[in-house]
Amino acid sequence: MYNLVLSNLFKGMKSRTIHSLFFVSCLFAGLTMFLTNGVANGKIAGEIANLTFLFSDASMLAILGAILATALIGSEFDAKLFHHSIVAGYSRLQIVTAKALTYWLFLVVIISPYAIFNIAAILLDWSVDIGMPTAGFLFICNMNETVGSKLLLIAVMTVIYVGQLSLAILLAFTLKRALLIIPVFYIVSALTGQVSIYKDSLPVLNVLSVTPFSGKFIALSSDHTVQAIFVSLLFMVVIVVVTFLMFRKVEIK
Repeated sequence: MYNLVLSNLFKGMKSRTIHSLFFVSCLFAGLTMFLTNGVANGKIAGEIANLTFLFSDASMLAILGAILATALIGSEFDAKLFHHSIVAGYSRLQIVTAKALTYWLFLVVIISPYAIFNIAAILLDWSVDIGMPTAGFLFICNMNETVGSKLLLIAVMTVIYVGQLSLAILLAFTLKRALLIIPVFYIVSALTGQVSIYKDSLPVLNVLSVTPFSGKFIALSSDHTVQAIFVSLLFMVVIVVVTFLMFRKVEIK
């Protein structure tokens, strides 16, 4: 499986799509910091808050994660490359695990510009505000915590994002087609975020509390760091297992 992971990494590093995703992440992360700092200092009108939110990690990473899953997994269904891996003697569990590891590694790279810009904002004491409730990295930047605590929370939030976006792996292996993977994952991701807000009024939705989509992880605090890491890592393992169980029933031609 080691060779399979290396092969996936090599193909990914040559992918123009993944290069473009990293560029977009850098661009929007920098733009988010510029706009939020401008709003906080009164240099930019607060009316653009909705536009700023669209550029932020809480919104953009769902799109970037779905496109990444399409590039690494969905495209292989289109090109019928999974057949070659099976013929080469790799089991379906090895194929799914190798794809998941590759996805997670590239995902951390794509998330890193947002993490780095927010770390810079914390260290340089930049004011960031979009004039509306925030989540993810921006929420951490505005917390009344020590610099060390905020940096730790940024690292944990990165793990949470990897956990959340792992759902795209399951959807990519299930839906197969790029035109379905991206919109379906974005809608699911957006709905889970909204649903977590109303879970108290709908007890059946408490199941979200044991996933990375829990409201207490989206708006992360120092009290939930260990739990957030454990839940996210467990969710990633569950996604791999469920994906394998579904993929082993798929006929590969």
